[in-house]
Amino acid sequence: MKATVNFYIGSELIPNITDGAQLGLDPHGRYAVLRPPDELAKAAPTFDAFPLLWGHQPLDAARHPADLVVGATGTDSRFEDPWLRNSLVVWSQIAIDAIEDGIDNLSAAYRYTAVAEEGVFNGTRFRFRMTDIIGNHTACVVPSSTHCFDVPSHWASCSVLSQSSALPAAVPCTARSNARRCRG
Repeated sequence: MKATVNFYIGSELIPNITDGAQLGLDPHGRYAVLRPPDELAKAAPTFDAFPLLWGHQPLDAARHPADLVVGATGTDSRFEDPWLRNSLVVWSQIAIDAIEDGIDNLSAAYRYTAVAEEGVFNGTRFRFRMTDIIGNHTACVVPSSTHCFDVPSHWASCSVLSQSSALPAAVPCTARSNARRCRG
């Protein structure tokens, strides 16, 4: 996860703002939100020792999609400007093969509080600033995908590999993939 300004849809942002409904934000509008370096540094320990999923899914003790867990994050989370870094372990052969085929993009799911604060970060204007970031899981994702599904609005996330829980069907075929593994 990177310290940067990203755009969030109003419907994703409003639940993360204290009294967000009173600000009159358009649920379909796009809003620039800063994920600041100091908040990522504070949040680093919350990203330790949690599941690495095959695509984003809601995750808590009551809803734990064990069939999508392909590994875990390490216990050495740290912020190295501009990135939040951590080690990983990957257990699933399908996920290992996908990584070896070049699928190496990760996306963190987390909750946060958004504070109305305008400014400029690295030349990009923002309208809100994230605070109180708390990690939930990390997911292996396809970089070209921007579709999100079934993720509660209070968890920020992006990109999924597949809506299917069947891992082989989620693996994209590449020139280096073998056809049997790509069928689904």
